[in-house]
Amino acid sequence: MARAAALAVAAGNPPGVARPGWALRLLVVVLLCALPRGLAAREEILSHDTVLAVLADGTLEVSETIRVRAEGDAIRHGIYRDFPVHKRAPDGTVSVATFDVLGVYRNGAPEPQTVERNGATARLRAGRPDRLLSGVPR
Repeated sequence: MARAAALAVAAGNPPGVARPGWALRLLVVVLLCALPRGLAAREEILSHDTVLAVLADGTLEVSETIRVRAEGDAIRHGIYRDFPVHKRAPDGTVSVATFDVLGVYRNGAPEPQTVERNGATARLRAGRPDRLLSGVPR
């Protein structure tokens, strides 16, 4: 009750008489303080579409369209994809897959890319180290 009286006096009401709606106003202030954090966009993959084509020579052609929302937190300069390139058969033999990157595009324009090979995987990195991403690409 001492807290209510202090609030009432500060609001100009007589001691012991709470000003109507003060709890609602306090709740609104608390919610408004939490609002920007709740409204902040999350970094996420919005869509990931894959088209596969087996060519006449047996080559597999893969086309991926990946849309992400980047806010500069974990997705800062671009995205990456890991591809398995080694597969071990039950008899212990290892087959090695190869692939060539035909192109990487961002909003229809060529995007810099690199491929890093590390053991059983190859990592394709798309993006520019000198440019920060933000928002959702077209």
